[in-house]
Amino acid sequence: MLANVAAIERNEWVQSKTGVDANFGTFPWDRVNPNDGSVAIGHPFGATGARDLSQAVKELWSRPVGSRAVISVCADGGQGAVALHERV
Repeated sequence: MLANVAAIERNEWVQSKTGVDANFGTFPWDRVNPNDGSVAIGHPFGATGARDLSQAVKELWSRPVGSRAVISVCADGGQGAVALHERV
């Protein structure tokens, strides 16, 4: 995660890798993991994605409409998925 944050804070890296000319600015560290990660919230074997998703939905419900949550889930063997959810 630290390497990814360092990369997206560099406009030239984003432009060269994605072709997107965007300035994402400084990473908002105060908004990362308000309830910690999947290990801290229970990390059931084989169901981390469901656990992370249900925690994010619960967290979003207590926040204003338009709030967003990014959920990243690892999968065995270095695979993974990312989902962006927004409270409507």
